[in-house]
Amino acid sequence: MTIFDEKKYAERILKQKEYGTLKNQGREKCVLVRYFYNQGYSHDEIVHALLKLNMHNDTNYLSKDKLKIIYERIIDKALKYDLIYDIKVDIYKSEVDVINSIDDELEKKLLFIYLVYYKWASQVSYLRFYSKKNNIMTVVNNDKGIWKIAGLDKLRLKDRYVLSGNLLKQGLYAEDNFKKYNYFYIPFATDSGDLAFTITNYDNLFGELELYNGDVSLIRCSNCGVVMKKINNKHKYCNFCARIINIEKTKQRKLK
Repeated sequence: MTIFDEKKYAERILKQKEYGTLKNQGREKCVLVRYFYNQGYSHDEIVHALLKLNMHNDTNYLSKDKLKIIYERIIDKALKYDLIYDIKVDIYKSEVDVINSIDDELEKKLLFIYLVYYKWASQVSYLRFYSKKNNIMTVVNNDKGIWKIAGLDKLRLKDRYVLSGNLLKQGLYAEDNFKKYNYFYIPFATDSGDLAFTITNYDNLFGELELYNGDVSLIRCSNCGVVMKKINNKHKYCNFCARIINIEKTKQRKLK
């Protein structure tokens, strides 16, 4: 599970009052812990905030005392790492040229997601590793997460590895190993030259490239900046922002 902006992710959980999935609640609780700590909450206040949420029937079979013990362990684990937020990824024209030179659409999509993930993870201390052997920054490999972000997780495992293998053969993607851990890097990645665009919203990554390439069916949400399909000329907000804005407008009307 890859969360590019933990602050935004935590705020979405709190607004919707539910976790993204039942399976990833442990990871999401860690994100909430880091978020609360970043907001200045004390250790006890974080425990209280987690207990107060009671989402997905946490308390149906456990007492609050037992939940407290569990949450304290989660806090200790979560605070080993800093909250990840406000990381920007600059994509340069030379990188876009390489991406656009690929004929196979799936390979093109996968390589772009690899590039964005690589440049993002290079800014996260516990995900990056400088390879002295290759004299380059590498990042922890996360094939499962990257395939999901690229929308390729429904493909057969064999087909996914064929795609990444083709990129490997072309020298567009490279792997490295250190102490049984798998890392990768993008040989053509750069941090200089003519800037194409900057990514600050990671909800539709490939849409960023398509928008830059001139897809007129795409626009940005006026509130959060995510790339989305244009429905009509009045379309301004993505589904999530439209829902939140409507809720706020309803509250204001009731107050009046």
